[in-house]
Amino acid sequence: PADCVEICGDGRNFNKYECDDGNLEKGDGCDDHCFVEDGYKCSGGGPNQKDTCTEATQPTATLVVRSGNDLEIVFSESMNIQKVETSNFMIGISGSQAEYDYSFQAAEILSQNRIYLDLKFETTLRGDETIVVKFQPIDLFHDTSGNQLETEELFGRLH
Repeated sequence: PADCVEICGDGRNFNKYECDDGNLEKGDGCDDHCFVEDGYKCSGGGPNQKDTCTEATQPTATLVVRSGNDLEIVFSESMNIQKVETSNFMIGISGSQAEYDYSFQAAEILSQNRIYLDLKFETTLRGDETIVVKFQPIDLFHDTSGNQLETEELFGRLH
């Protein structure tokens, strides 16, 4: 109706404001003037439902090469990982040898921000090898807010 007035912070979003999460607190994604804060995304709000705001930053990952060349993938934040399979990763080895005989398997999820890969070599390493781990498909890897992993490939040095 024409006589309704939209009120910031009441949890009812009639699209006058960017967001309305039902409060006037800063730092939760929707500020005290009902604008989406940097690094957040808000959605789901309407005339009878408040907006929900989540962080919009993409998680990153790093590769840690452990003794025995076991691999650990460490994510910058908690990930929504239910199950990992060997087919979710592609591994490449480069160095002074023409070919490397190796196998790997996605061994286990250590926590919501760590994955362990078991790497086995039949070829003796010379110490100049580098490894690349590629996530496939990348859209399987996302954080608990639904943000897709930013890093598609990880690089490391084997010993």
